[in-house]
Amino acid sequence: MALASLADVKRTLQLPETTTEEDSQLTKALQVAEDWMTRVYLRYNYSSTVKKFWDVREDEDLFLPEGATVVSVQVQTSPNGTLRTLGAAEYDVEDNRVRLRPSIYEYPYPTTGTDTFVAKRVLGTNNRVDITYSGVTVPSPVRDATAGLAAWVWQSQPITTKGITSESIGDYSYSLSDTGEIPTWIKMMARPYRARRSLVP
Repeated sequence: MALASLADVKRTLQLPETTTEEDSQLTKALQVAEDWMTRVYLRYNYSSTVKKFWDVREDEDLFLPEGATVVSVQVQTSPNGTLRTLGAAEYDVEDNRVRLRPSIYEYPYPTTGTDTFVAKRVLGTNNRVDITYSGVTVPSPVRDATAGLAAWVWQSQPITTKGITSESIGDYSYSLSDTGEIPTWIKMMARPYRARRSLVP
């Protein structure tokens, strides 16, 4: 799923959609913008329908993009283990959150010389959890920010701009660095969807 379309970029630049002379350059600028948004800035990869989580404790909330419908949940209990698909009774879904239900174990508990079996709630940890989902659309602020970033990238050619490193775009060569000086208005527009650990404020 693309974050923005060529038409979105043209609309940002106030270019007529019937104008095609710059389509090749605009498309490549859009690719650079989408790569930066997905790889560096955004909390979710809207081009994917699978989200992977690592070192997940049972009872932990796993957040999906807004509007997601869970298709399947798979867990891997150890680094060398295989993925197992959970049954519907093994996890709970509320809004855009998924929570794995804790395991219940019975173990012998000695009392006054006898073994009494009692149920004890044990929180396990999974090495990896894969959640496949559907029904997600790109939020309009993310779309507009991506189109704006692509327009900025396109307008920056062929001058050297702080935060741009090498990437081939037609006759020009540049890309966006992970901590590049992206225009503030673009970052503010997509800020509600920013990854919590993003290097970029």
